[in-house]
Amino acid sequence: MLTGMAEFDAYLIVDWSASARPVDNKDSIWYCLQLREGDKFAVSALENPRTRHCAAAEIANKLVRLYAEGRHVLAGFDFVVRPTGLPGTDHRQYIYVLQRSRCGHKYGANGSDIHLRRCPKCDGGAPGLPF
Repeated sequence: MLTGMAEFDAYLIVDWSASARPVDNKDSIWYCLQLREGDKFAVSALENPRTRHCAAAEIANKLVRLYAEGRHVLAGFDFVVRPTGLPGTDHRQYIYVLQRSRCGHKYGANGSDIHLRRCPKCDGGAPGLPF
């Protein structure tokens, strides 16, 4: 149900945690696009492109189309700079390097915590793991 507050017409969520080689399913890129249909939202796309190039092209095309339609879009991306191969602090996890686009700060996080982490430098997050 819509609240009457200014809301977005579309939500695009991208998990960019991907392998450097073409893969699908595990360790690959996924994205989901939800569009407003009247007073509800419906999934318009749930995709798993095989390569970063394909993902970037598909996502760019969708965003250009949504802009041309005059839709207001909220897009969220999960980027990992690189895996370290170092053991993390959570059960059977490894440390990954994350980087905040706003301030450029790099910090380490368990793979299981990436979606929860906030930048310790500019976003009030906990200190990162050493890498």
